[in-house]
Amino acid sequence: MFSSPGLKPGATKIPPLWGFVSTIIYEEPNKITTARLAKILGVSRMTIARDIESLKQKNIIQRIGPPKGGYWKVSEESVKGEV
Repeated sequence: MFSSPGLKPGATKIPPLWGFVSTIIYEEPNKITTARLAKILGVSRMTIARDIESLKQKNIIQRIGPPKGGYWKVSEESVKGEV
């Protein structure tokens, strides 16, 4: 999904952990928490929080709604591997 082969010209290669975070958020947009992401990926919650912030700044993911009760949306470009 987020591998470098096949990236379109001008596309940005993202760090592997970001790809895993984005994939999990894409698969579970309404249920995933930073604690669960950290446990799945074997990293700290702080690492996940930093990665989520970076993904938001690059418009790869977006939070829709409030912190509790909202959901995550992954950009179509990142799903297609064009980011």
